[in-house]
Amino acid sequence: MSKDKKAEAVKVAEEAKVAAQVAVLETKEEVAKAADAVKTAGAEVKADVKKNVKAAGEKVKKETKAAETKAKKAVKDAETKVKKDAKAVETKARKAVKAAEAKVAKVNTLVQFAGMEYSVADVEAKALDAFKAEHKRTAVKAMTVYVKPEDHAAYYVVNDEFTGKVEL
Repeated sequence: MSKDKKAEAVKVAEEAKVAAQVAVLETKEEVAKAADAVKTAGAEVKADVKKNVKAAGEKVKKETKAAETKAKKAVKDAETKVKKDAKAVETKARKAVKAAEAKVAKVNTLVQFAGMEYSVADVEAKALDAFKAEHKRTAVKAMTVYVKPEDHAAYYVVNDEFTGKVEL
């Protein structure tokens, strides 16, 4: 999206530049005609020519300034649109991450071993927190936790890609 808007802004600026160049060429033609009239008509015609040249120059300045203003506005509008779109994409990404994390199944299971008791929900929460601490921007789509009471540890695998260990 941002490339299209920037391309559009560049196109508008180029069109404005072409319009200014055309206006300059037209003004040059008017100046040449005025110079011929000055040569043949005398002092009275010279005053009129100067007046026309000045008016044409002011017209070119106004048209050029208007074209520049239009191009600057188009660029600013494109930048604003790109920033807005980027924020929208970022918001959607955050929502997708939260939705994916919410899909992780919660199990209420207790593991008893050698006189010790561990809540699987607590172990899962520890594993998830440990993973998030290391991988802040990675969405959790699936998580498997392996409880190994004899090691007083739980091992986890997230998205079939990331592994880790937490103490019980």
